[in-house]
This record gives sequence, C-alpha cells and structure tokens, in this order.
Amino acid sequence: MRKVSIQYHVVANATADLSFLVNELKSVYATSGIDLDLVDGEPIDLDATYSALDYPYYVQQYSKMDHKYGHLIIGCDDRNRRTDVNGELLDTDSRGVAVAYTHSSDVKLNGQSALLNTCAHEVGHMLNLGHHDVSPTFASVMNQSQERQQDISQCWASAEKEAQRNNPSYFYPPQTSLSCYPFAWAARCHLNTYEDDQLFPWRSKFDHLNEGAADRWFLDTSLRLETENDRHIEGGVFSFFVRYRNNGSRSRSIPAQMGMEYDTLLLTVTRPDGTRYRHRPRTLACSHRRRVLKPGEEIIRPFCTVRGPGGAVFPKPGRYLVSVIFPQGQAASEPVEINVEPRREGPLANPRFRKFVAKGASHRSPRFFRQLDEALAEDAPLDPISRGYLALIRTNTERDPSRVAALHKIALAAKSPTAVRHAAVIAQVKALTRDGALNKEAWVRVKDRHLRREEDQYLIEQMEGFQSW
Repeated sequence: MRKVSIQYHVVANATADLSFLVNELKSVYATSGIDLDLVDGEPIDLDATYSALDYPYYVQQYSKMDHKYGHLIIGCDDRNRRTDVNGELLDTDSRGVAVAYTHSSDVKLNGQSALLNTCAHEVGHMLNLGHHDVSPTFASVMNQSQERQQDISQCWASAEKEAQRNNPSYFYPPQTSLSCYPFAWAARCHLNTYEDDQLFPWRSKFDHLNEGAADRWFLDTSLRLETENDRHIEGGVFSFFVRYRNNGSRSRSIPAQMGMEYDTLLLTVTRPDGTRYRHRPRTLACSHRRRVLKPGEEIIRPFCTVRGPGGAVFPKPGRYLVSVIFPQGQAASEPVEINVEPRREGPLANPRFRKFVAKGASHRSPRFFRQLDEALAEDAPLDPISRGYLALIRTNTERDPSRVAALHKIALAAKSPTAVRHAAVIAQVKALTRDGALNKEAWVRVKDRHLRREEDQYLIEQMEGFQSW
C-alpha cells in the first residue's frame, strides 16, 4: 500500500457533540490501497467571539513545516459563515491544507457520518481527486455531499461489482461495516497510479480548479418544509408540508411520486439528545413515472406521521430539528426547529399505547383497541390533529361499514392533518369504485366537498391522472 501521512488539528469546540473517527477514515482509504497515516497535531484555540478562523494564516504556517504531512483542520464555520459548505481544500497551489466544518447544515443534520464523509472527501482533494472521479451507478466519497444520499451498504456492494469489471486489485473489501461511502473505481485508479508529485500533499497544483475544491451541501431554497400545526405534543402526530418550486428558467423533469414511501424524499430528524435518524416508511413503493415542472410551478405535498425508530417520532419533550432532502430535485430544505411539549393526559400519555399507534395499530390487542375507541369518543382529551390520525388508522381494522363511515367522517374533519384527509378521500373513491358508482359527477362531488385548498391540488392531479371518465 502507498503511505500518505496527514496531521489533523481539531479546533476547540468543533467536535463538542461529535468524534473525529480516525480509524474509520483510515479504513475507507485502506479499501483503495492507501495506508493513511493519521497523526494527532496541535489543537487550535477558538476565538470565543467568532468561530471562523483566519484560515490563510494556518495555510501559511503549515507551509513552513515539514512537508512530510498534509494538514486537515476540523473547524467550526467557514470564512464567510456559509452553512452550505461542508469543507474545502484551502491550498489549491500545493494541496497541503484542507478543512472540514462541523457547523455546516449537513453535519448538523446527519452527524458523525456526514463529518466522516466530509473528511474523506477533503483528503481526497488533497490527493488530487476531483468531483468527477465518481461512478454513474452509485454514490461515492468524491460526490458532492448533496449527491451522497443512497444507502451506504448498497454503495459498497456496487463498488465491489464495479471493481470486478475493471481492476479488482484496486479494491480491498472493508473488514467491518463503514459509515462512509466508498471510492469509485476512477478515484481508486488514480490513488494507485498517480506519480508521487501528482498524489502527495505539498507537491503540485490541484488538477481540477474548474470544478472547485469544496464539498457543497446545496440548500436550494426551492425546497421548504412547513409544519401544519403550531403546537407539537410528546407522542403526538407530526403533520407537515413539503413545497418544491422550479426556480429555474427551464422545465425540470422530476419523479411523479414525491414521498418517503417512494424513496424520493428523505426526512431527517435530530432529537433533543442529539441523536439523528432518517425516517423510514413501513413499506416502499416503486414508481418510475416522471412529471415535468414548468418554470415557476410549485408542488405542495402533505405528510403525516407518528412513527420514529422504536416508537413515536416525538418520544419526549424538547427541541427537535427536522429537514427534508429531494435528491432528484437537487434540493434540501433548511432545518426547521420544533419544540415539543409534554403530554399530561389522554391515551397518548401512555408510552406503550404510543408505540402501538406508531406501529400503525398492527398489533391486535383488544385492550389497545378499546383504548383507541375510547380516545375517539367525543369527550376524550385528544387534540384534533391526533383524533383525525387515530380515526384513520382505526379504519384499517374495523369491519362494520357504518363504523368505518363514522371514522372517515372524523378523519375528514377540517382540523385533521391534510395527509389524513387525503387518505380518507382516497378511501371514499375506492369505495365508490368498488360499488360501481364512480363517475365524473361523483368525483366532482367528492372534490368540491373535501378538496378545496391549495395543498389539495397535488392529490387532485394524482387522482385525475388515473381516471378516464
């Protein structure tokens, strides 16, 4: 293996909630035939009044030191306080110094894995790798952070297959699972065949100045996440909208089905204790249909969930950060701060009942179903948002047609979450179809009664796209 020595310097407070994963960073380079010698360098004090350092000063200082080592700084903010930059190669003339920013939006939302990928990406720039040293079939380290949204384990499997088709001697399967993306074959080839002056830090100019040397997280303001209700309660429902607008001057082709259930939108939640997770729907649907979004045209998509890993999406009171990513639209929303209040009464105050609800009431417990029915009683202490959601999931197990109709009426109430209302409308249309009573007039009656708002237009388009009156 070729040995490359990097000295790393941690800025004070830069890793207050994170760790610099030395062994994982070494491991990901070892899979590409590089023995990355990571040496703990002098820490950097943080100016208490301003967290962006005078980075040109550090480039100058390190350039006077032994050029045996490249230098990687684990910093806080970039020089211009931009949150969309994860890291950058500071010294493009000789590739001697790079930095990763822990205050970037990507690292704040995606934590340890995002920091590890950023460090691997910036060290790649130090070794003369560019943003084009990637694969068209899977996300890799040298992709911009916005494009690194695939499942990591699947990308490693794809990287191994790619290596078999090209030169397998440049790929060494990882000994343990890594939370960092692999290198693509083009990058591994360069790491193994570059001359020393092309590869090692402090030797030559960066070859790819035309494509930049920063790892960018594109916070496209055309994607926004908006909460549907102002009050959020422990164990309760999270209802929200995703707005996507084509701000460009040309039409844009995007997936016709936008949503977590189609794997076209990614929802990330950071809990009060700093743990992060990506919301996973109960099932995944495949759809290859596309739609064209004209310049200035906007899509509004409603969502509603109570499901987090192992229970509620809001399992305890506190401050949450939520963001959504639309990879095929090349957009990510700004994080939205949500303050969750404690719940002191009602059925959802019971953690076991909340877990039952979060699982979609699939566990057939008569006791929990009694609690569910009691919660839907008119005098039960339950907020309108939760009431509509609970009524909808109760229809999944109710067999009495008159009872189902009553539950749908609750779900269709004006204060129900929009996604719940939409699901109830779809159920109505299915019932009309089953009874042979669906025609254009019946559809217009349903639409005029229940789909009058701006956020209903998406469902109207979807429903009418499947009908031939």
